[in-house]
Amino acid sequence: MTTYRVVTAERKDIIMVTIICDECGSEVSVNIETAKIPDACPSCSKAYGEKTASALAALGRFHREAATAESYCGKPIFRFNIKQAE
Repeated sequence: MTTYRVVTAERKDIIMVTIICDECGSEVSVNIETAKIPDACPSCSKAYGEKTASALAALGRFHREAATAESYCGKPIFRFNIKQAE
């Protein structure tokens, strides 16, 4: 049986996203709030799929809108529960 623990993170704690190329396995990390989403893997130049680009754009939009909402409230209002195997 696997035992898990839950870690709670605020939105600003998870702004770095790593994209893993399904062709060569290379990883590129970007700040999803501010960075331009790469069109292709920087290692093998394989284009990221439309769904991958769409998901990254949606996540970036969430972070930008959530940052505005939190700024308006003056405090963090989004939390994420992250399940980790022990």
